[in-house]
Amino acid sequence: MRCGLVVLNYNDYPTTVRFIDAVRDNAEIDDIVIVDNHSTNESFEVLSGAASRDRGTIKALRADRNGGYSCGNNIGCRYLIDVCGDDVIFVSNPDVVFDAPFVRRFKDAFAGHGEYAALTGL
Repeated sequence: MRCGLVVLNYNDYPTTVRFIDAVRDNAEIDDIVIVDNHSTNESFEVLSGAASRDRGTIKALRADRNGGYSCGNNIGCRYLIDVCGDDVIFVSNPDVVFDAPFVRRFKDAFAGHGEYAALTGL
């Protein structure tokens, strides 16, 4: 079971970079996509640089317009499904903290319950 993570950014690359640095070594996550939601500052350039430091599991994408939260997340989800082949996708804000056991519980829940389409955590 492959697991991808989508994080959306808009004009706040410092928070997003800190988040990426915190989750990049999470053994339960195979792929990370940062979607810059058409920021008006240098966010995309900075985030592209942060992604390029990785071993290839982090990709920075730039939306061609800011279509809102769901539109930006859909760009990332579509990439993780179509390009990476991920089965489980996390959508996260960049100002949260979670660890590998948290992700593992989600993966186990999906593996054990084919009827599940979405889960959330606290």
